[in-house]
Amino acid sequence: ALLKNPNGIDLGPLQTCLTERMQTDDGRIQLAPVPMMADMNRLKEKLENHQIISGSYPLLLIGRRLLRSHNTWCHNSYRLVKGRNECTMLINPADADKYDITTGDTVTVSSEVGTLQIEANITDQMMPGVISIPQGWGHSDDEANLSVAKSKPGVNINLLTNGEDIDFLTGNAVLNGVPVSLG
Repeated sequence: ALLKNPNGIDLGPLQTCLTERMQTDDGRIQLAPVPMMADMNRLKEKLENHQIISGSYPLLLIGRRLLRSHNTWCHNSYRLVKGRNECTMLINPADADKYDITTGDTVTVSSEVGTLQIEANITDQMMPGVISIPQGWGHSDDEANLSVAKSKPGVNINLLTNGEDIDFLTGNAVLNGVPVSLG
């Protein structure tokens, strides 16, 4: 039918069907499902017992998405990567003062499994104790065949994540809240 109608097929006016398609018992979106809320106690305990943040790794790393960089393939489009360096570490002013960091400094970020160097960007958009580095970068590998991306490689935050650290609730690798230090 689509081949016979290259300009599309009119299916008529849109009709709501969200309620009928809900996969929950009460037909509502569960913003705070019981298993997730129950896991909050475990996470709170870890924080209170300093199992997440230790003296060796006093900061937490979170990833972020960038407006012109939804996926790594965007990095090979000059239009999307031209201009200022987007692959920077965001850090709160109080933490920047504590570590004597100014915007534009190259900072060493370390975790229990790896180390990388990245340009710092101070912003009050970050809460104290947390740094943010965008995900999907790190195109400096010799085997990368992406010429534009290689010219602005950024850093690969996966170097800081421990593949054996699994989120209890979801069974996924822990990619956010990774304990790190700055040097």
